[in-house]
Amino acid sequence: MAKEERVSQNDDLLFTVAEFFKVLGDSTRIKIVSMLFEQGELCVSDIVDQVQVSRTAVSHQLRVLKDNRIVSFRKEGQMKYYRLDDHHIEEIVRLSIVHLEHQ
Repeated sequence: MAKEERVSQNDDLLFTVAEFFKVLGDSTRIKIVSMLFEQGELCVSDIVDQVQVSRTAVSHQLRVLKDNRIVSFRKEGQMKYYRLDDHHIEEIVRLSIVHLEHQ
């Protein structure tokens, strides 16, 4: 593989990483993610109650998180239960917290 091709692929990956962190850069979204790794699976109503923003706003933020493979959901009747998509998400957030608390 030519050096130019590797640099281009690396640039594409770094752009994707930057976009991923932009998604986590919203305070409502990171609050939702934090709640999910602390409490596990939650329904939309529980998230609305804890985040204290409108149901519409929570639904929008959950859609953004789902579209970026940060959360997934399962349906039980009319209810949707959200959870982190995989353990990497929790690790990323926990490491970020450790880094920011480090003196």
